Amino acid sequence: MYGEQYDIRPLTDPTKPNGPGEADQVFLLTPKNGGPSKTVLVEAKGVNADLGSKIVNGERVQQGTREYVEDLSNSDREDQEVRDALQMGLDDGSLKYLLIRPTVDSSGRWTGSVAQQFNIDK
Repeated sequence: MYGEQYDIRPLTDPTKPNGPGEADQVFLLTPKNGGPSKTVLVEAKGVNADLGSKIVNGERVQQGTREYVEDLSNSDREDQEVRDALQMGLDDGSLKYLLIRPTVDSSGRWTGSVAQQFNIDK
């Protein structure tokens, strides 16, 4: 679907492990027919993994919130290109923040994935 309409460029390296408080995956989607790019931030979780959180300015913020993304966009742990893309998406309202989680059957075999979009509107 997206590949037909957008050039998709990963801004994070999936072969490099990321730590707590770092972006799992960030992509820049540029429309093939022109127009502004969109940023997609993916929170990749295991089957039973809970969303994490971190302390930002003395307050605990959870993954999936605007405050969490704002902190990522200012974090020196992220690459400058990632920070810029996140900030651009926050500023113009085009950022899509997704949770992707695998699904398994009763024997533990992978059966697909589910996606959920977080609401990070102001």
